[in-house]
Amino acid sequence: MADKLKPAGEGHNSKALSDEDKMKACRDLDKALVPLEEAVSAAQGLVTKAHRDFKTGTGITRKDFDFGRRLANIEDEDEQEAKTTAVSLVFNAISQNTQLSFFEQKEEKDETK
Repeated sequence: MADKLKPAGEGHNSKALSDEDKMKACRDLDKALVPLEEAVSAAQGLVTKAHRDFKTGTGITRKDFDFGRRLANIEDEDEQEAKTTAVSLVFNAISQNTQLSFFEQKEEKDETK
């Protein structure tokens, strides 16, 4: 590890900045952050509107959608199954009147009878 350290005077070990240089760096960073923060705020507004429109159309809340999305985005199938099994177990242990299963298929009604 010691062989990876830069000699004194290079990189983060260089001479400390003066207070004036630090103040200038603060002003420069502030100036650079303003448009970025405005863009983030605008994007967050669009995301909020998209979720609101989705909930209005489907009745599915943002938290429920985000939770399902996180589960769906787990790439490892074993990990995904472990997470859904754990959530199902916790829900079933705490809930008194219902059972939750991500794996059981609901029976479809046979319309021909």
